[in-house]
Amino acid sequence: MSIKYPHKNIIILEYDNNIFSRASCVNQARLHNGYHYPRSLHTAIKCSEYFERFHKDFEFAVLDNYIKIYAVARQFSMSSAENFEKFCKEANIPCTPVDLNRFFHHQYIESAYETLEYTVDMFKLKHYFKEKIHEAQNIQFIPNFRLKEVSQTNTHWIIKGEDHVFQTDWVLNTTYGSLNTIIKLFGFEPLPMKFELAEMILCHVPVQLQGYGLTVMDGPFFSLMPFNFEGQFSLSAVRYTPHETSYTDTPTFSCQRNSLTCSSKQVENCNTCYVRPDSAWPHMYQLAKKYLKHDILPKYIKSLFTIKTLMTTSVLSDSRPVIIKQYSESPTFISILGGKINTIYEMDQFLL
Repeated sequence: MSIKYPHKNIIILEYDNNIFSRASCVNQARLHNGYHYPRSLHTAIKCSEYFERFHKDFEFAVLDNYIKIYAVARQFSMSSAENFEKFCKEANIPCTPVDLNRFFHHQYIESAYETLEYTVDMFKLKHYFKEKIHEAQNIQFIPNFRLKEVSQTNTHWIIKGEDHVFQTDWVLNTTYGSLNTIIKLFGFEPLPMKFELAEMILCHVPVQLQGYGLTVMDGPFFSLMPFNFEGQFSLSAVRYTPHETSYTDTPTFSCQRNSLTCSSKQVENCNTCYVRPDSAWPHMYQLAKKYLKHDILPKYIKSLFTIKTLMTTSVLSDSRPVIIKQYSESPTFISILGGKINTIYEMDQFLL
């Protein structure tokens, strides 16, 4: 936008002290190529379409020097090996059978496949965009912004914070977990959403697993894959990563009752919260232990917490469409919910 509209003043209002400090750095490490969505071909194809484009545009931040293995469980999976192979063929993404016995217990895994999927080191991406913001002459970045009031003239929004007042004819709401909070402040109907208080575990892995990433599909299973260029891995599990789920307009969790600052009206950063839940590491470790050979089991480093946000319509279909909704035209107010980092290109039609 800064390049497309060099004579426009762009202001980024950030609640935290820094960019990429919440879900962006916790929940976006996987550069999806579609494999994760065997029950939503549309989402898979969209991810695949943008996979190589993102890799090319941000190669400096993409960890692509490992082999990604997807495995299909014998029990409790919503996809069989036959289904998964058919899905990959329809989505036109590579899928080559490999010997499952190298990593998995045969009695629990039906088949395993070498696929093509990468990791985005979000900390590298964060530093890149911080530099871009700093270099741009027409971008003003305001951290620690507290939105207090929104009003409207015939043609402009008036946005009031604790220390700033702005007048603008165009607002883009990309606040993810706080999306509905902002939508309601602007006087519009909130979107039907599901919020999860989610945990991602960082861990060390033995040398036997370095150079690989593993995901067991398609149900209450887990992923163990490279997280960054420093060699850390992430462990997540469908059943244990979400600690709590909320279907209210704004994220509402039991831990907020013990917090002096976090509430459903304004969610704080879970990574710096002293009342966040205890780690689900013991449960995730036991799950991984059931399916993986004992010589490749991970060791705990630390936990990252965030609010995961998706549309309620995605719950059954497992789809992850990018939601772009324009609420008004003069002045303009647009809200965007994007669940996968490489689908950012769908915003081109509104921004460029």
